[in-house]
Amino acid sequence: MLSTAWTLARKDLLLFGRDRTALLLTFLLPIVLGTIFGTAMSGMGGGGGGGSSPRVELAVEDRDASEASRALVTALQTAEGLDVRIVGDARRLVSGGELPCGLVIPAGYGAGVAAGKPPELLLLRDPSRTISQQVVLFQLAPVLLQRQAEALGAGMMDRLIDLFEFPAAVRGDANEALRESYERIEALITGFETAPSDVAVAEGPSVAPAPGFDPLQELPRFLGLASEDVAGRDAAGLARNSGASHAFAAMAVMMLLFSVVGAGGTLLQERAEGTLTRLQLTPAAGGAVLVGKLTAISAISLVQLLLLFTYGGLVFDVPVLDAPLHLALVSVVWVYLAIGIGILFSVACGTQKQLEGISTLVILVMSAVGGAWFPREITPEWFRAVGSVTPVAWAMDAYHGVLWYGKGLLPTDERSGIWLQLLVMAVVGTLLLALSFRIYRRRFAAGVS
Repeated sequence: MLSTAWTLARKDLLLFGRDRTALLLTFLLPIVLGTIFGTAMSGMGGGGGGGSSPRVELAVEDRDASEASRALVTALQTAEGLDVRIVGDARRLVSGGELPCGLVIPAGYGAGVAAGKPPELLLLRDPSRTISQQVVLFQLAPVLLQRQAEALGAGMMDRLIDLFEFPAAVRGDANEALRESYERIEALITGFETAPSDVAVAEGPSVAPAPGFDPLQELPRFLGLASEDVAGRDAAGLARNSGASHAFAAMAVMMLLFSVVGAGGTLLQERAEGTLTRLQLTPAAGGAVLVGKLTAISAISLVQLLLLFTYGGLVFDVPVLDAPLHLALVSVVWVYLAIGIGILFSVACGTQKQLEGISTLVILVMSAVGGAWFPREITPEWFRAVGSVTPVAWAMDAYHGVLWYGKGLLPTDERSGIWLQLLVMAVVGTLLLALSFRIYRRRFAAGVS
């Protein structure tokens, strides 16, 4: 029995070794995807992967133009995790998705610093880019503490007392204790060594922190920052669901590619069965065979996207009805490009198995680096640059622009448009279809297998 079992196992191993598609999917695909995920996640910082936190672009709008505000901007430019861009309208850039965060230095900031009571800085945020917000907050903290130092220390301590809602009876003692520990707090946030822990604590009733304290939410208040979410709201001012919008856009992009490749693969199946040859013998067949297949695939793809977004809108409140025409335009252009990709795979591959292996590898890699699986903001800068040139990234940016940022086709005073992504997708789709027709005529229409 063992001899027979080994003979059968050897047979299966030999067949497996001859199947290039199986070898590709079994051994190469996990390594490639592991490399992509490992590289992407290394951008989240430290750890055994040896990565470092990604640099985050911060729009800085200086409305004061004083010596103190310019000094603050200079300090921000030296922060390791920030890529500061001096702009004239930070709100437009953040609300349109061009940059994840913006800092507005109000008029009168310099005079306030000199008086020890500066006005609040305004932090503009894109709620869908939480990783970037975290990086910006923890890069701002040491800069603001170091720049404002003793002159603003008292104001920060007063805000902390208000934050924890100290009873009036112990506010004086609490204020004194907090002032004495100011240098320790600064050292803690900036990552330096803390002072000895023998700091006197005022006697009096014990005071517990406010329930539900969230450092990422409360840190801006402590630093003298007023926060405002300026992206992800509809015309009525209601917040959108960024997670649901991203998920359904990702499914529309990635699953459509698999569907189109599968449908285009019927060319190889029909050629193997002889059906394609018989079709080409009909009068005036020529390229009509491929055009007819493209028409059928287009209809199926559009219905697939229609059902997907209808379901997302009904069940997960994806804002498909906020701009249905723009969403439809993005979908049509994406179907056009996806068909170009899928048909090129179909006519370039020699067998069905070859098509399945190569297309699966390419689609999964494009989806990973293009932002369909995880936000590109968590990845290193070079990784983001590579991902930004993939068709998946263009489609994700267009869908996200409509569903999350509320962008139109053309730019407005409030935000940019999606015309560039659509133009790129249309041009690339045309080139891929032209190449596909050329390969089809040579390898299929001419009867060359």
